[in-house]
Amino acid sequence: MGLNVIAFPFAGGNKYAFDFLKPGLHASDVSLQVLEYPGRGARMNKYLLDDIDKVVEDAYEQLLNKINIDSYIIYGHSMGALVAYLVCQKLMISQNKMPMKLVVSGSSAPSARKVENIWNLPSDSFWEKINEFGGLPNNLLKNHDLKIFFEPILKADFKAIEEYKFCKAEKLNIPIDVLYGTDEDISYEEVLPWKLESSNKVSIRELPGDHFFIYKHTEILNALLVNQCSEKFDISK
Repeated sequence: MGLNVIAFPFAGGNKYAFDFLKPGLHASDVSLQVLEYPGRGARMNKYLLDDIDKVVEDAYEQLLNKINIDSYIIYGHSMGALVAYLVCQKLMISQNKMPMKLVVSGSSAPSARKVENIWNLPSDSFWEKINEFGGLPNNLLKNHDLKIFFEPILKADFKAIEEYKFCKAEKLNIPIDVLYGTDEDISYEEVLPWKLESSNKVSIRELPGDHFFIYKHTEILNALLVNQCSEKFDISK
């Protein structure tokens, strides 16, 4: 069987969040599978989870049904980066089949996360904060009904990640590729500690753009996901 990429969405995201990657991955004979958190999309009938441990456990159980394959890579953006990292921790502890590597984007290292607590802000203030991340379609910001629909989903996701408390754990034994945007609220000093999270190679790359810079750099992201080896992408400072 070929290479599989299993992706973890950002806060508020669903299984369609990474459709922009499909053409390039499929052209390289790489399969993309996107996990979906409860309370959205095809899992709308499930209760929203606002606790990171429960989110990770749910994602872990989904993943176990997808890794009976020759090789796979795990990718997560923003919230998905944290969930993907914690799922990899569970895989290693339980001695399940590990991915060839972990690719994360739009996220500071687990040990360097900022605590903002925007999840409990009043609605107007909350949406102002969400808009600062960039990437929101105008029809969502202007549509009252859509905002009512998405607000509890986003607030549950933000509560989960904002209340996460880092606990030092055994280092992963797989490579990690880290991407972050020049114009998002993440500094190099905040992504650098990703290097402490693996005994294997950790590469860091900065790309132009805001928090959703990944949508402007499809070719680079696809290249990282297609290549199991990360050597040529290491441009760490």
